[in-house]
Amino acid sequence: MSQPTDEQIIASLMAAISDGFNRAIEALRDAGVVDTTGWDYRGVGSGHYDLVTDEIARIARIHARSIRSLFGDGGGVTGTES
Repeated sequence: MSQPTDEQIIASLMAAISDGFNRAIEALRDAGVVDTTGWDYRGVGSGHYDLVTDEIARIARIHARSIRSLFGDGGGVTGTES
């Protein structure tokens, strides 16, 4: 089995984190805990969506190294700044 690329690891992390974030916000909204009516979260180019996406990407890059270590190769991850 070939090793995933850094880009594949980051993309997978971003997909999982994004899905979890969106599902959690929806559950909180449905429970009446969070009011999202004032959010600018309509998709790419909207302020809050882009803010969340940027943070998810940053976290995915940071944690790509730990995922890489599961494959026995801790090197090659770029963009791991906080």
